[in-house]
Amino acid sequence: MLRVYHSNRLDVLEALMEFIVERERLDDPFEPEMVLVQSTGMAQWLQMSLSRKFGIAANIDFPLPASFIWEMFVRVLPDIPEQSAFNKQSMSWKLMALLPDMLTHDEFAMLRHYLHDDTDKRKLFQLASRTADLYDQYFSVSSGMADSLGGG
Repeated sequence: MLRVYHSNRLDVLEALMEFIVERERLDDPFEPEMVLVQSTGMAQWLQMSLSRKFGIAANIDFPLPASFIWEMFVRVLPDIPEQSAFNKQSMSWKLMALLPDMLTHDEFAMLRHYLHDDTDKRKLFQLASRTADLYDQYFSVSSGMADSLGGG
């Protein structure tokens, strides 16, 4: 069953979640409870508050909306890949592969200078990961960008 609760006050959502977890147990104790959250920070905060309230908080999944939706696509639609090309991890590796070739362009002079002594590729990995994170944040608030990248 899908239920949607929203509030701009996290303490209200916390109290509501505690109420639901305490009174509406799942039939199968091995089935994870699923709670969609807007950020990983919110997930960690809810996990800690539930642990504080009940002594333990286990077997609870806190997917972000995009991850949840992609998982539903994979479950119900044929020929959908397990991983989205637009998740942070996929974008990080793709950017890490593309960025070195871009450094020859004048527009990338600052990045070329930043990465010039990066022998172990640590800076490149961090740059690609942070850039992918920015794209991920932008995708979550701008459907227009996702449409334009998809040709829509």
